Amino acid sequence: MTSLFQRSLLVILTLALVCLSALKLCADEVEVWDDKHQKKTRYVGTILEFKQTFISIELANGALREIPVERLSDFVADWGMVFSQAEILRADFQFDDALPLYRQAFRNHNSVWLRRHNTARQIACLSALGQWVEAADLYIEGLSSVNGDALYLEILPLIWSRQTITPQMIQRASNWISSDSSEITQLLGASWLMDSPKRTDAITTLTRIENSNNSSLALLAATQKWRPLVPTVKESQLQRWQQIVLRMPHTLRAGPYYLLAHGFARNNESQNAILNWMRVPIHYPGQYQLSAEALLESARVLDQLERDTEAVRLLREVTGKYQDTFAARRAEAIVGQIQNRLSPNEK
Repeated sequence: MTSLFQRSLLVILTLALVCLSALKLCADEVEVWDDKHQKKTRYVGTILEFKQTFISIELANGALREIPVERLSDFVADWGMVFSQAEILRADFQFDDALPLYRQAFRNHNSVWLRRHNTARQIACLSALGQWVEAADLYIEGLSSVNGDALYLEILPLIWSRQTITPQMIQRASNWISSDSSEITQLLGASWLMDSPKRTDAITTLTRIENSNNSSLALLAATQKWRPLVPTVKESQLQRWQQIVLRMPHTLRAGPYYLLAHGFARNNESQNAILNWMRVPIHYPGQYQLSAEALLESARVLDQLERDTEAVRLLREVTGKYQDTFAARRAEAIVGQIQNRLSPNEK
């Protein structure tokens, strides 16, 4: 009798451990700093929402915890195997292979915040591949409704560097800047029209958005207006630009840093130009196309300073890591020019 009871108890305990293990594998985890950022607390449950200012999780006992983002140390969600595979490919810049996996995983996500997060990853891949129209359409369809929250503004496919603006992009952008569109859609349209015959309409739209109640959108609009000013910007203006960049959320500074660097280069402040260009690939690796352009521009300045070895190193990074970009093709040509004038010992 005792033996039967022991065996039954053992079976029950084993099943309980299996269930707990399965629960642990499927549960989300959030790691949180205390107020002094000295100790961490780990919460296990189900993440209900993840926004710019907070993450909320429902614990196993039904209790809710809303955690400010500034106290968030780390979190792990039940992404699913397919999404995890896509993440690995994206981190390795294999965007063509990652994109269909994200789309497959999207169909398996039940929570709203996970679907938003997946959509953001798809947009990042499309932008990295230079598929601007597809990226913009997906953003407007899937994320523009949360434009009051700056969580995904960093992947809004704005134009900061030289891009080929197609007639299709001009047509889309002209429709987006209509007053019936959301501010975020208008901002996107104005960005695309800045290098088109409709620049005046674009600047008018950006000026209107500068007065937005959404400070992030207002600052993005203000910095977009720098683009035609770069060739003639004065040093006194650059100081004001720097102050504006520092007012922006850190996640939104990649494009403004890129323009600021161009301004420094125009004023023969080579070191400041390189410093600000290099911020882009170092701090914003997700900005794939812009990172390649920033590395290329840094290499060009180093070439002008006759710092050939450093220039070639950056150019080879562009042709290696960013090989599918327009910047890579231009970098290849510059490497050839530099090597033609170097002695055999310097190559």
